[in-house]
Amino acid sequence: MKKFFLLFTSVFFLSGCWFQDSLVFKNPGYVYVYDRFVCIKSSSGDSLNYFMISSPENRHMKPVRFGDNLNRKYPDTCILVVLTPGVEYTMLYILNGVKYRVVFDSNGTINRSP
Repeated sequence: MKKFFLLFTSVFFLSGCWFQDSLVFKNPGYVYVYDRFVCIKSSSGDSLNYFMISSPENRHMKPVRFGDNLNRKYPDTCILVVLTPGVEYTMLYILNGVKYRVVFDSNGTINRSP
């Protein structure tokens, strides 16, 4: 019984760490939509290292666009993507090593509610 309790406790704590990882993208981000591009607000010297755009259309299961291990320098911080009108998107991105999260719609309107 003791072994089962230790195993259950270990699994519980390890799974808690996995779920907590999604909260690290807590800094409010800023994007704007230009033509068919979603652009991250950036300035000279900024470097985009990661991005993921997802939507509730597929329950955020498959990213709409994704990029990892990038070294995209300003002004190359816009991503070509097809956005569906009326759909809200979530974008996670790492700019200069800082993790950001932003929720926006196809018009570029940012949702700042928690």
